[in-house]
Amino acid sequence: MLLKDFYTITQFNTEDDTITAGISINPKHDIFKGHFPGNPIVPGVTMVQIVKELLGQQQEKTLFLQNALNVKFMAILNPETEPDVMVNITIKSIEDNVVTAFSTITKYDKTFFKFKGQFR
Repeated sequence: MLLKDFYTITQFNTEDDTITAGISINPKHDIFKGHFPGNPIVPGVTMVQIVKELLGQQQEKTLFLQNALNVKFMAILNPETEPDVMVNITIKSIEDNVVTAFSTITKYDKTFFKFKGQFR
């Protein structure tokens, strides 16, 4: 994990080309001292990192982001009010050691983040 103690995995399921993971974000993590004091917001780059790490866990190897094809931040993710979220990842293809995946971070019917990218 790149960010020590940033999140913990509370649930991790794989079925075919789909990963469903529950994570709990640590609202006391040092990153929130600067992003932003008194109004913490999960940085977008950490959301991409979470997807990379969970996909790497499923693939049983360290992955590197090759292309971020589509990244959308749909709602603010405040770790104090919504620390527990679901990360859903669907593998679209694996060709020449490049994994193309689509991912969302959600809680109930609220979507915080949508991502489509390629990892090597």
